[in-house]
Order: sequence, then structure tokens, then C-alpha cells
Amino acid sequence: MLSNSRISTAIATVFLTISAVHAQVSIEDSVSAIKAVSSNNYSLTAIGELTGFEPVGASKLVLTVSCEGTQNPRTLTASYGGVAMTQVVQAVNPNRNAYVFYRDLNSPIGAGNVQLTFSGTVNGVGVSLLSLSGTAPGVGAFSSNTGVSTSLTTTGNDSLVVAASSANSTASATVAQSPLTSLLTGFTGSASGASGYQQVATSGTLVTSSFSVNNGTATASAEFLADVSVSPPALSLGISRNGTNFDFEWNSQTGKVYDLVSSPDLSTAVGSWSAYDDGVTIYENIVSNPPTNSLSDIPVQGSRRFFSVVEKEVPPLPVERIRVFLVGGQSNADGRADVAGLPTSPVNLKQAQDDVDFYYKVENQAPALTTLRPGLSETGGFGPSITFGRSMADDLGNGSTTRVAIIKYANGGTNLNVDWFPGGDGATTGDGPEYVTFQQTVTAGIAALASAYPSASVTIEGMIWVQGESDIQYPGGPTAWNNYQTNLTTFLSDVRATFGASLPFVIVRLSSGQTALNATGLSVVRAAQEAVADGDAFADWVNTDGFGMKGDNLHFDDSGQQSIGNTSATKMLNFVSP
Repeated sequence: MLSNSRISTAIATVFLTISAVHAQVSIEDSVSAIKAVSSNNYSLTAIGELTGFEPVGASKLVLTVSCEGTQNPRTLTASYGGVAMTQVVQAVNPNRNAYVFYRDLNSPIGAGNVQLTFSGTVNGVGVSLLSLSGTAPGVGAFSSNTGVSTSLTTTGNDSLVVAASSANSTASATVAQSPLTSLLTGFTGSASGASGYQQVATSGTLVTSSFSVNNGTATASAEFLADVSVSPPALSLGISRNGTNFDFEWNSQTGKVYDLVSSPDLSTAVGSWSAYDDGVTIYENIVSNPPTNSLSDIPVQGSRRFFSVVEKEVPPLPVERIRVFLVGGQSNADGRADVAGLPTSPVNLKQAQDDVDFYYKVENQAPALTTLRPGLSETGGFGPSITFGRSMADDLGNGSTTRVAIIKYANGGTNLNVDWFPGGDGATTGDGPEYVTFQQTVTAGIAALASAYPSASVTIEGMIWVQGESDIQYPGGPTAWNNYQTNLTTFLSDVRATFGASLPFVIVRLSSGQTALNATGLSVVRAAQEAVADGDAFADWVNTDGFGMKGDNLHFDDSGQQSIGNTSATKMLNFVSP
């Protein structure tokens, strides 16, 4: 039997006490490296250029990249340990690029490689990699400029500002200027790159990050916020007799589970104690019942026993279903809209949408699986996938067991008459080269999703098609636009034969505002798109008239692309079940 004195000891032995937290962002480790090699693919290894870097205990990784090359603007994807990092900001000055990326860490990681993949070849790169602790998820303010400095206004207290620069200089290397603490300085091909950081105590502070060389300079900076947690009350366990058994009571919080742990003695640390087993029940993963959880009439094994309670996060449910939607076409499917035009409220679409998976391929780059985010197009812009994926996930995903995924392959300047030509047999026989690449991308994307979610069913549920401009601009004149209705009808049939009968299609019809196109050809292709959709029970079309256009009167701007994505989602939801 448990004596009263031992019960008192048990009450005093409270395992978890939570105090208020207002952390300052701290740099746990940092490393910088330069590679001056002409390539479009760089790997910086933990046993080579990143020797000694160890992110254990960090809550966030931050990566700066400075590069020099001839393509402008330049698209860059970055990963650490095989997991994609999120691009915060890119600064561009012809042939000079500076970037800031980050990755939030939800669990401990060890040493890994940084992998950089560029659109086109660069003559060299300079990188700085930092591991941070005490950080909130995501990013605060950010800025870019085509000069020697860039400024932002901080949005939180005790934050960290990280900046990068690339300058057209081989005479002297650019260097971070005070109050920045220098991380990197050196030559990247025929340019020089630099990076630095500074701690900023107060929200609302104007922070200007400056570098020493102002010659064709691109400069970018980003703020990383401190973790400010609201303090829940201290966890307290009470034990009382109930005849020959005992009652337990403790304060609890929504979204937590609890283990009642126990030991017959105090020879081991409380943190090593196992969940109590009374011979009938093991008291673990007890669902919270705020404000107080209780257990009544619990038998106690042995002559004496010590108890404590452990609070844990609710274990994530396994993903059971991945609902996949395809995006194909040319430049307006890939996206030429400016990321700066995306909203940050009520949802920050400039950041990664962590509940939407995104498998994509950009021309001349390897495909990759990440989460939906802007900047992953041929020009670093965004297309309809952003708002389409966000809207579909809001309606179909539940954030846990069901996820929405987008698989996208699109290539600017490609036509349906040759490039995307459908052979019509459900195989690749006679298919145009872009259509073959699209099918390969979809197949690889399905395999990647199945590997990432081994317990989930992965099904293709629909496709949006954003294309037609290049059939009007086809070198053969009206041949392509006159063939468009037949080709599009066959294309829908071929895609369905390959990826699923009755697959719903949403066709984004060309806009009357695309006045850069031949007027006759525009009229013919618009009518063909409407006719194909109207004659197909599992297809619909989006009226893009009035959607925002860029100054070239060919590509949709940021508002236009958001409208295409949202309207396409509304149309698609008419075909798919909740």
C-alpha cells in the first residue's frame, strides 16, 4: 500500500512545469563557402565546403546565396539534407542575384548537404548557412534592391535580420557593413558576393543592410522572428485516496495528450519512467479534457510507487488520401506574375502552403517534390497553381488525413499542334515532346507522392489546361488555330486514356485582353476552347475576360493569375466529391 508520505512526495514530483517564453533568436552555428565553377547545379557537402556545420538543437536553417551569370532573372531551388528550403526573397540586377532561403525544423536533424539548382549556368556561387534557435515559424519582413543596400522595418522584437549581396566586381570583394556582422565575402566568378546579419531589439525598427561595393549590385534581406509563446499554467498532479485505490487529477490543455508515468523508486530520472500499467490498462496518450483531467479508482501495484504526469503533443494522424490535380500548358500555366503581388492576409500566399504538396518540373531542371509556393516557375514568378491549390485544399483537405497535391509541368512558347500533340492512343506513340515530358512528370510525381505517404491512396482527380497562345503565333499561320478544336478534343481523350476515364478538365479560355495575339486567331481558338468544354460532360471553361494583364498584353499579371486559380478551383469543385 502507498503510505501518505509517499503520496506527498509524488505530488511534489511534478514532471513538467511550463514557464513563459520570450526568446531571442540565437545563432547556434554558421558556415560560408564559395564555389567558382561554371555549372547550373551545385552541391556543398558537410564533409567538404560545409565542414563542421552542425544544426543539432536548431529550430530554423537560413541560407543566403550570391551568384553571377548571364540569365536574368534566374530561378534557384535550394535544399538541405534532401528537403526543399523556402525562398523568402530574391534581388536581381542584370547578371547578379542574391537570395535568402529558410527551412523550419520540426524535429532534430544532423549534418547534411546543401543542393542548389539554377536555371541556366552560373559562374560561381557564395553561400552562408546558419542554424538558429528561439525562432518563430516562417519569416517576418523582407526586402530587395538593385543598389548597395536594402531596407526593411522589423515586425517583431528581438529578431534577426540576414542579408546577402552580389556585386559586379573583380577588383575588390564586397563586404557587409556595420552594424551587420560579416558572414561571407569573396569572388563568385567575375563578381563578388557577401552576407551578414544583425540582431534587432525592437519591432518597428527601420533596418538598412549595406555592403561595400555598389556596381551592378543586387541586395536582399529578411527578418526572422523570435518565438513568443503564451505561458500556460504550470502542470500540477494531485493524488488522493479512494478506498484502497487512488484518484489522480491534473490541469490540461486543448490539443495535448498525457501519460501517467510511474516508478517504484527514485533511482532513475522522472523523464525515463514508463506509462503506468495496473495490469488492465496502460495510462498513456490520455486525451485532454480541459481544464482538468482526472482518473478515478485506480489500483496501485506494489507497496510503494511514485507518479508523475507527462504532457505531449497529439500524435499526427497518418495521411490516408492524396487528391492530385494536374496543371499543364505554356507560359501562363507556368506563371509570369510577380510574387510581390501575392497577398499576405488572410493567408500569406508568399510563403509555402505546408498542407498542399507540389511536384513540378521546370524546363532543363530535374523535377522536385516540395510544398506549394510561388517562385517555382521559369522566371521565378507564379501561376494559377498558387490560388488553385490553396482553394482546393481549403475545400477538400482536412490538414491531417487528406491532402491536396498539385503536379505541374508547363513550358512557355509551346503549342498544341506539335509540342503537346496527342497521339490519341493513351500511350506516348505519336505524342509531341512536351506532352511526353508532361506524362513522365505526372508518373514520377505520383511515385514521389506514394513514397512520401506510403499509407495513403494517391488518385488523380482533375486537370486544368492553360494554353493556346502559341497556336495563334504558330509559324505555319492559321493551320494550328484551325486545328485547335480537333487537337484539344483528342488531347482530353488521350489524357483520360492515360490517367483516368472521365477525368474532369477545366480549360482556361484565352482572354479578349490578349491583344498581342492575331485577332482572327484569338477568336478561333477562344471559340474552340468553349466548344470543346461545352460538348464534354466532364469539362468546363474559365472566362478570363477582364482578368488582369501585364503590359505585354499576353501574360496575366498577379491579380489575373490569382483570378484564374480561384475560378478554376470553383469550376473543378463542381466535378469532384468532398
